[in-house]
Amino acid sequence: MPPLVRRNAPGMRQHVHPLYDAPIPPPMGAVPAVSPPIPIPIVFQPRLPAMTRLVSFRLAATLAGTAALACCAAGSAFAADATGTWLTEDGRGRIRTEHCGPGKADLCGYVVWMKEPMDEKGKPRLDESNPDAKKKARPVLGHELMTALKPADEGRYEGKVYNADNGKSYDVKVWSEEPAELSVKGCLFSYLCKTQSWKRVSDVVPGQLVGATDAAGGPRSDR
Repeated sequence: MPPLVRRNAPGMRQHVHPLYDAPIPPPMGAVPAVSPPIPIPIVFQPRLPAMTRLVSFRLAATLAGTAALACCAAGSAFAADATGTWLTEDGRGRIRTEHCGPGKADLCGYVVWMKEPMDEKGKPRLDESNPDAKKKARPVLGHELMTALKPADEGRYEGKVYNADNGKSYDVKVWSEEPAELSVKGCLFSYLCKTQSWKRVSDVVPGQLVGATDAAGGPRSDR
């Protein structure tokens, strides 16, 4: 039986076994057959319908808005109530903070207790270092040391704090991150600041002023 011939390419022959249809080595000197290149399939990404694209865009926008609201909510939850009665870091006094000013939007602070309210002569300690001559004769106990601090970002209040020890006022920021703690940051200059931590107190100790502001038995506001 003559050998079968399979044509794979123009002008090329490949010898095939007559029984098994399997290729056999070509004779010496023959040019080997070259298989045609295998085509690489191209996969096209189907384009989503216009309605599907619109829904996907709106869903992404909704998720982004939800994340932004969560971030803002977390920032709002940062601030705790800054009003109350606080024991200063050195334990020398108790300061009562409360809302004041138009609409009760500001924050004021008053000295309602002093560890040493009397001077060496046993008389009430006076605000003798005050630069205002009219206030030099007032008792330090009950005076307003924080006057109308203005609300700022993240539940903070900013303004001036008065130091009766030297009669000077300093820039101050007040805020509360924990219900039992008040942070008070005073600055002599913008680059020279110190932060104190005051602790909330709920008890009443001997000598503490408990009356309402500008009422009998209470602190006095600067007017």
